[in-house]
Amino acid sequence: MPIIAKVGRKDIGVRFTILAIYLLLILGGITMVYPFLLMVKISISSKMDNDDYGLPRFLYDENLLMAKYLNERHSYWTGPMALRYHRDYGIWKDLITPVAQKVYPLDDSTRVDRIRKAAEKLKNDLEARIHPKDQRLITAKNLILSHLQRILARKTPYDDPLLTRLFERNYVELGERLGEIRDPKHSSVLRIIRKDIKNLEALRSPKFDLNDKKVMADVQRLGIEWLNYKKTLPLELKQVNFMNYSNNGKNQRAFQEFVKKKYGGDISRVNRIYEDGVTYFSEILAPHGGSIFGVVRSRYSAKDRDWIAFNKTLKEEEFCVRYWEGNEARWGEFFADQVKRYALKNAPEKYHRWEAYFNTEYSVEAINDILGTSFIQASCLSLPLPDKGLLKNRVVRGIWKRFLLENRENLNFLRINVTKKLQERFSEYLQKKYGTVSRLNRVLSRELSEGGTKFRRFEDYELAANRPLETMAMRRDWDEFVRTQCPIEYIQYYSYEARWRDYLRQKYAKIENFNKTLKTRRYRSFSEVPAPFAEYDLYDYLKHRKGLRWRFVWANYRYALDRLFFNGRAAYNTLVLVALSLFTALTVNPLAAYALSRFRLSYAHKVLLFFLATMAFPPEVTMIPNFLLIKELGLLNSYAALVLPGMANGFSIFLLKGFFDSIPLSLYEAAELDGANNFQMFYKITLPLSKPVLAVIALNTFMYVYGSYLWALLICPARKFWTIMVFVTQFQQVQLPHQTMAALVLAALPPLIVFVLCQKVIMRGIVIPQSK
Repeated sequence: MPIIAKVGRKDIGVRFTILAIYLLLILGGITMVYPFLLMVKISISSKMDNDDYGLPRFLYDENLLMAKYLNERHSYWTGPMALRYHRDYGIWKDLITPVAQKVYPLDDSTRVDRIRKAAEKLKNDLEARIHPKDQRLITAKNLILSHLQRILARKTPYDDPLLTRLFERNYVELGERLGEIRDPKHSSVLRIIRKDIKNLEALRSPKFDLNDKKVMADVQRLGIEWLNYKKTLPLELKQVNFMNYSNNGKNQRAFQEFVKKKYGGDISRVNRIYEDGVTYFSEILAPHGGSIFGVVRSRYSAKDRDWIAFNKTLKEEEFCVRYWEGNEARWGEFFADQVKRYALKNAPEKYHRWEAYFNTEYSVEAINDILGTSFIQASCLSLPLPDKGLLKNRVVRGIWKRFLLENRENLNFLRINVTKKLQERFSEYLQKKYGTVSRLNRVLSRELSEGGTKFRRFEDYELAANRPLETMAMRRDWDEFVRTQCPIEYIQYYSYEARWRDYLRQKYAKIENFNKTLKTRRYRSFSEVPAPFAEYDLYDYLKHRKGLRWRFVWANYRYALDRLFFNGRAAYNTLVLVALSLFTALTVNPLAAYALSRFRLSYAHKVLLFFLATMAFPPEVTMIPNFLLIKELGLLNSYAALVLPGMANGFSIFLLKGFFDSIPLSLYEAAELDGANNFQMFYKITLPLSKPVLAVIALNTFMYVYGSYLWALLICPARKFWTIMVFVTQFQQVQLPHQTMAALVLAALPPLIVFVLCQKVIMRGIVIPQSK
């Protein structure tokens, strides 16, 4: 019988009441679904965008998708990227603007004119509309005017780090100051100047147009050229990409599979050889941040040798060139200081002209004016400066020699010009260090897997131009000789960019051939050609663009599933625990309830009262005595400890007894007349009729066992007995939030699926006992 009759439903008040009830139910449903959707949203994000509100932007924003890909490719290492693009990064999303600025160069004549016009308009508006006596705005105004003057004065308005940082800071400051002033007369000034700033920034920070076939063709040509150049580099100048440790990057997993295959999946053998103590192959990390070539040790370890062997199996696109941030900063400070000293001594009038910029950061205009050079942009002044073209300047060459002399013990990528005289000096060094050739052979042969060395004289040990990789002993000899014995005139800094320019000289001979073939901006010499990091990054993104969105959506889930199913036994343990618990709950509880209901014992109510008394104590109270009992029985860290305490449940027995009492006795009497025994009646009459309530008990048992955390951790602290709930709790302590959310979503799916599939059974289990 319905609660509200059909006639009563026609009343307007009743209808509003029903509507209110439905709205409350919908609101309650939203409050339940919203947290789950929030978990899903965070689970498909990454460290770059997990703080975004709403739908992750990479799903519909091409620029953010590219930033996310480069984020993963460069393993979150923002320091080297900031130096490569000559720009500071607060977050990885800021990467898009400098990539676009490099791909769409600012020395295009049309854009130059437009930038100058926009800068001129902003300059005029600042001077005309902000009064010189307005102290609240005058500081930001003057700073912006000084930088606008630099744009208007320079021949090529490129994007150097000083310009970018100071422009952005002062634009923000001026906007904030204008926003703080509530005087109506400033409202129009605010709108005009903000519009000018927006127009100028739009020209300086172009947006990507991936459908621009001409630009993308230029990008592809430069990208392929850079890829071919990387093939000529030795391993010591390369860094493996996709090595994100917190997200178990692609090549990190590939190295783990390499080790697993090499040692036949025997983790104990790996621990013995690596002198490690990992439990699973997924815990093996690449040595020294993915590169061993900057680390000096007494000898290569077994893991080091395996890492070198793994590097040799990778494709060229899996590498990026190594970039030494410390050397870059050291050179920048040293170079600016030396130019400042040179100007004070030889050109004081020029020094005073550029003094303000030396107090912040050296500018290209100041360097060109003082030294008589013709650098186009700041990247020409980066650490790989001393190539064949740039060292033609006498002052620059002298600065470089002083820099090498003072810093060669801290520099990487040193190369020496080996001559007969230097080889003789190296042989003398070896003789002084080792004494005899036999001792030299013994030391070098310890780390060689085959043959060893068989030098007859010290002169047979040839001095290498680059740092050797065969053994740490050879590398140590080379380092010590170069940094203590080698004359400064033989030492070169041969980095990736110096190699890049030499590679172009060798391939194209003339800069005109390079400009014509690659259709780049009109460079005047190979010394001005910077490394095409931005172009290659964009080329690499376009090459792997297809399917990226879905890959990022499922990335965290793949990682969580890998840890859940293949790097532990949590899923297996939970499956075993649920299966055994369901079996015992659907066996012990019905048998106990059948005995109390069928045999009409005189003390049955006392037994039932005892069962119900167990419900008066919360699990936290009974946990300690149960733990002590399990410990005394010696069952800790076993499946028995997880299953036995929950075999019988007072509430389940009480519910089943009530349901069994409602079954007509005539059914049992008829079965007895047919010769059925008690077990047959229980199996063929009681259980089939009790399916709804048995389903409720099975569901409650599943939910309790599956969601149990504290008890499972207390009695089975060993990792090999962790359940999914224990695994997820431990997982979130060491993983990032988005990975934890992915694990939580996966853990929430089984109860959700069971609930959706068993709704009718659950309702029958609730309604039928009440009707009975």
